Amino acid sequence: MDDSELFNVPTYKAPELTGTQEWFNSEPLKLADLKGKVVLVDFWTYSCINCIRTFPYIQAWYEAYKDQGLVIVGVHAPEFPFEKKAENVARAIKDYGLTYPIVQDNDLATWNAFANHYWPAHYLIDKDGRVRREHFGEGEYDETEKAIRALLTEAGNSTADDMTVKGPVKVPIQQGQTPETYLGYDRARNFANAEEFTAEMTQEYTLVDNLDENQWSLGGSWKISAEGSMTEADRSMLRIKFSAKEVYLVLDGPEGATITMTIDGKAVTDNHNGGADVGEAGRVRIDGARLYKLINMPTFTQGAVLDITIPKDVSVMAFTFGG
Repeated sequence: MDDSELFNVPTYKAPELTGTQEWFNSEPLKLADLKGKVVLVDFWTYSCINCIRTFPYIQAWYEAYKDQGLVIVGVHAPEFPFEKKAENVARAIKDYGLTYPIVQDNDLATWNAFANHYWPAHYLIDKDGRVRREHFGEGEYDETEKAIRALLTEAGNSTADDMTVKGPVKVPIQQGQTPETYLGYDRARNFANAEEFTAEMTQEYTLVDNLDENQWSLGGSWKISAEGSMTEADRSMLRIKFSAKEVYLVLDGPEGATITMTIDGKAVTDNHNGGADVGEAGRVRIDGARLYKLINMPTFTQGAVLDITIPKDVSVMAFTFGG
């Protein structure tokens, strides 16, 4: 692949970072002041598994090229209201070991200035302040790094001898995998209790036994809002029929509250299908509003049924999946 193939958009002047809030790991930056540098603008939000999986690559690029003319600016553009809290963003930055400059874009002003629509999204800007490459979603890490190196060379900088990415990286998405599934009425689909649905009011839902592929169901007392669904009683139930290897859930609730799970009627434990957030006795302890890693099965599984038992005052926002 020659350099011309790495630069996949007609060049255009990069919009300015605008309407932002708190900065982390840096004093406030302006793109106009970074002429002569190569800049990677990364739109992300901390509860997005697709964003989380990009962090090791972005951090490696920063460490490899920050002294050779690369500036990385992470623009945290929240998907859910709790992601607007600076303390939540700060915790995520610390937890994931991110050391490059990051700024909050709570009103999506910079997001809109770039006409962006995706998490994650990467915009690579040359020494003259013009966008030369765009990439949306996971993957193409080797191509992006090659483009970074080419632009650094254009800017008169030397680069490290070795790439940090060694060839193409497989993105963990498989054919037939269950898509991202939102649990609030603004974006919900495949809701098996549609006939019982009432917005913004406490409602008793009947857990559906025989779900179609990718359907989800509630059981017990719930209140469904635009962004998610909140339990109104202990031992409320959330069920989904999914195809994937890994299952993640964005949730929030009282500190220390715990949830338990079964797959096809068998208990999920820390050593049986449990993800990284499953602890002793198969319990997932809530410690803040974030994405929780619930399920990690040995192989991709088609049509498994996940049941989650959830205490009162817990909100669930979205499922995502890995292959």
